Amino acid sequence: MDKESRLMLELLQKRCFTAVDAISRLLTVNEGLIKNSLNIIDRSLSLFGRLLGGCETYGAGGRILKGKAQAGMLCREI
Repeated sequence: MDKESRLMLELLQKRCFTAVDAISRLLTVNEGLIKNSLNIIDRSLSLFGRLLGGCETYGAGGRILKGKAQAGMLCREI
């Protein structure tokens, strides 16, 4: 390979590695933001459950039960 082509490929390779590093850092930051958001939602649901709990609700057998209605997250996939 001639010298000019080699230098050009090395430059492009460095730019690719730089882009990969930047994307990796962004993914790490985004993962932290999502986890923190899910924690805030969990705490909010817990607070609302404590404040609004104690009402009648239907149980698994279809009968009305006295107890706390619970809110929760169904899926926490990231």
